[in-house]
Amino acid sequence: MRVMNHDYAGHPFQCDLSRTLAKRGHEVCHVYAASNDAPRGDLERRENDPAGLEFVALHLPRRIQKQAFLERRRLELTYAHMLADRIRSNPPDIVLSGNTPTEVQQILLRAAHEKGVRFVSWVQDIYGVAVHRILRKKLPIIGEIVGRWYIHIDRVVLRKSDAIVVISEDFLHFVDECGVDQNRVRVIYNWAPIQAIPLLPKENPWARENNLVGKTCIIYTGTLGMKHNPALLIDLAKHFRGNDSIQLVIVSQGPGPDWVKEKATEEGLSNIHVTGWVPQQTLPEVLATADVLVAVLEPDAGIFSVPSKVLTYLCAARPMVLAVPLENLAARIVQQVGAGIVVPPNQPRQFIEAVERLLNQPDLGAQMGERGRKYAEENFDIETITDKFEEVFCIAMQQQV
Repeated sequence: MRVMNHDYAGHPFQCDLSRTLAKRGHEVCHVYAASNDAPRGDLERRENDPAGLEFVALHLPRRIQKQAFLERRRLELTYAHMLADRIRSNPPDIVLSGNTPTEVQQILLRAAHEKGVRFVSWVQDIYGVAVHRILRKKLPIIGEIVGRWYIHIDRVVLRKSDAIVVISEDFLHFVDECGVDQNRVRVIYNWAPIQAIPLLPKENPWARENNLVGKTCIIYTGTLGMKHNPALLIDLAKHFRGNDSIQLVIVSQGPGPDWVKEKATEEGLSNIHVTGWVPQQTLPEVLATADVLVAVLEPDAGIFSVPSKVLTYLCAARPMVLAVPLENLAARIVQQVGAGIVVPPNQPRQFIEAVERLLNQPDLGAQMGERGRKYAEENFDIETITDKFEEVFCIAMQQQV
């Protein structure tokens, strides 16, 4: 089939899927928003990539600033129409679209159906729920109305999609409330491209480049945005203040990391090291440098956000500490596997104690890291995952457009 895999963020595991689909003989156009700040996968053709694989970066006049809601919406709509025009001018057989703002997703679905193209919604997050949660805090009355409107659009898009992939059983209740036939819905957990994350020594080129050799490293990688709580990282750095052998390393960029750098300067914290994004090829070195990997998520992000960084952490054979809602799928996996320690997101003391425990008990940390890697090896096989997506494509192709 001719497949458009639209990944708004350009994440590594979606690239993984596109490459595997292309190796199976599908013609795959992988499209992403180049003006969106996010950790990127390998979005360039490799020498051994199949001829039927194409990567397309769509550029906007300006970078998308997540905090500037009105300007962000205007740019997102511009992006949506650019992508819709591409669908109309060169229609694929099927569009798989994930990590996509609600209004963009609606415009893409309309363009696809205008041309008789099947549309699969890949539900990574309930976007309308997130908008509703954020806006009603800032603008209680208007935020409530706007948030409800976005939830309504989410429901319409899901009802009209030819098939739906959700990344957790937790999303099924919302999909069912939308009136979607459950025969069109499949649960496929997210994964990390484990073949691209080899196990490396703690002392490696990236560690040397960043003067981290011989240091005990607590590392955070990936997006640090509105649904996270960067203040927890400041609390962690304060706890280890005065011990420069312990470094908190944040591999991210955007408003969250910028805020952390400002607070670190204000508080005189010399043990925080903030870098920007690194290329996907360098990420294994970053993860290998860690003694403990950390992730944070706000309490009301709840079940509707599954941080993909945690799945990447599982591949690294390093222990982790998560300050996330206990009902979150990532939290449940880490607890069930025994790959780290999970604490509530609003308990800084527990977060700090969990990190300190793993630093003081390296044997325990090593055991947790091994369990995480074992889980990844058993569950992140891209061939098995691609089989599931091909089944979804078959379901979508059977629907009437």
